[in-house]
Amino acid sequence: MITRGVTSKINFVFDQLLPPILRDSKWFMGIWFAIVFKEKKNLFMNFKQNAFSVTDAEFAQIYLNTRDVILKRDTDLNRQCADAISANLLGDSVIDIGCGNGYMVERLRSEHPDKYVCGSDIALTDSQKEKDYYFNASAQDLSRFEDGSFQTVICSHVLEHVKDFNTAFSEIRRIASRRVIVVVPCQREYRYTFDLHLRFFPYPKSFLNYIQGKGMCKIIGGDIFYIEEV
Repeated sequence: MITRGVTSKINFVFDQLLPPILRDSKWFMGIWFAIVFKEKKNLFMNFKQNAFSVTDAEFAQIYLNTRDVILKRDTDLNRQCADAISANLLGDSVIDIGCGNGYMVERLRSEHPDKYVCGSDIALTDSQKEKDYYFNASAQDLSRFEDGSFQTVICSHVLEHVKDFNTAFSEIRRIASRRVIVVVPCQREYRYTFDLHLRFFPYPKSFLNYIQGKGMCKIIGGDIFYIEEV
């Protein structure tokens, strides 16, 4: 299993050390995409160009169709960010938006048994569906939750994927009553990247400017870690 820390180093080589003329070259990157993604190369190479012209159902299907060639690991969080999330919870109710396989939900429930911790995602696993603390919901539509429903709202490695960033971030803020914690990759934008990301934040100030944020923003373990008091 390749950890987030290892992939961050690989991304650094491609994003920071290769000249843009190669990094944005279809023929050069196509070689690497063919090696990594094989017959699904074009799904990744064309993703950014097509993402906003497809329906939400088609958008979700792209993720389903590429799931078997995306690196499988317990979490996209690096260890330092995961530790920082656990250390910075406020209050006794917590939700992880876009929780994926539930790694952080289960960890926080174990480390903070005094808190109510739950998660939401658009694609819950069968085992998650059997538990009453997982909810089916998109980050762009959290209408099932009332304003200020949770004292801490977490959203890690999600906002770089969503089509409607502003709506998703507004929803995250809306359901938080005390604190919002967000983690996004610190990543430069290029035409071809080894992920299904739609937004890129090369510096903490890039993220702050994008969200007009008023909170604390810094690099932790190679990713952008943001905390906002509501």
